[in-house]
Amino acid sequence: MILHYFSSAGWEEWGLYERPVIRETMPVLIDEDLCFEDAAVPRPTVVMNLWLRELPVSGAPSPKSWRTYAQALKGWVEFLGRPPDPGLR
Repeated sequence: MILHYFSSAGWEEWGLYERPVIRETMPVLIDEDLCFEDAAVPRPTVVMNLWLRELPVSGAPSPKSWRTYAQALKGWVEFLGRPPDPGLR
């Protein structure tokens, strides 16, 4: 899992008609293969990123809070994706 902090710098070169509405420094979680869907079915990262983008209007207006929530979410998702430790029984 990759944790990226959005920057709109250079957006004019992305082939867009207008500047993206994602806030600067908004955290974005991306799967290692850089895909957000499989066979037109959104991956869980799509829902996680939607939740992260809603933080400013749901009680967490500070970019430092966004970063903290994103880091915790990334750690949790990576923990859930690990294979079980055979030494734990």
